[in-house]
Amino acid sequence: MQGKTRLTILVQEYYARKAKYSPQKEASLIKQKYMKQEAATQNINNQLKSSTANEKKEEIMNKPLHG
Repeated sequence: MQGKTRLTILVQEYYARKAKYSPQKEASLIKQKYMKQEAATQNINNQLKSSTANEKKEEIMNKPLHG
């Protein structure tokens, strides 16, 4: 009787760990982590590009005209 309960506990632990550490689940967690970082990096790059473009535009507009 004691052997069956131990085996039952081992099987239950196996299935609990299997669901927790499945390759698909791990892959989706890693993908979510890095996709958020990638999106944040993309937003920063876009902001830098637009700010430098605006600065160049203002610099050109503020130059005195010759003529």
